[in-house]
Amino acid sequence: MKYIVVSVIALCFLALGIGGYTYKNNLDTNTKQTEQRDKDSVTYLPLGDSYTIGESVAEEERWPNQLVSRLKTENILLRIVDNPARTGYTSQRLIDEELPLVKKFNPHVVSVQIGVNDYVQGISKDTYRINLEKIFDSILLTVPKDHIFVVTTPDFGKTPVGRTFGDPAEIEKNVKELNAILAEVAEARQISLVDIFSFNTQVANTPTLTAPDALHPSATQYKLWVDKIMPVAKDRLNHAHN
Repeated sequence: MKYIVVSVIALCFLALGIGGYTYKNNLDTNTKQTEQRDKDSVTYLPLGDSYTIGESVAEEERWPNQLVSRLKTENILLRIVDNPARTGYTSQRLIDEELPLVKKFNPHVVSVQIGVNDYVQGISKDTYRINLEKIFDSILLTVPKDHIFVVTTPDFGKTPVGRTFGDPAEIEKNVKELNAILAEVAEARQISLVDIFSFNTQVANTPTLTAPDALHPSATQYKLWVDKIMPVAKDRLNHAHN
């Protein structure tokens, strides 16, 4: 979809020199306030695929953004430095395209949610395991283990479009196996895991849990994810502040 953006720039000149001076001071004050806010906040880098970038929902409805908003209501400042997750990304694409940003941004907190496209694109579970090991070991070179959390892949086979990918029972079985690998690799490195797999089992009877594309989670489902992610995220943030 293409958008046409029309920008109108108005330049206002003040007759009195004092006016210009006051305006500059306001800019300086705003800049200092922004710098202080950024200094006080904890930086966060979410890594993943369509679920992390929030395919088919607005930016503020993505689960990382909902997490930041929810934490803010408790006076906990978390700032997303970037969201490099992309629809269709496999664990290998995360390694190639997203992982370098960990070193670039040196974030306080990192989340990882990856695996659905490894399954859909027929990548072997052995390769998936090896890639996960590379991902976590690389992140751990920059970010401590108690500043990292991982999120499982939902059972997309229960959605209207997800059922077109194959037998829902077979999809459920394979996604469970991928999540088990994710859990094993994370546990071996003492990295916390949040299991949101079960939420997608409810979509058949609750249409509001699915986005308009009939495949990805809706903002409502992401809210349920955040309910479960919050305690782990707050624990990670406590470690990041210490």
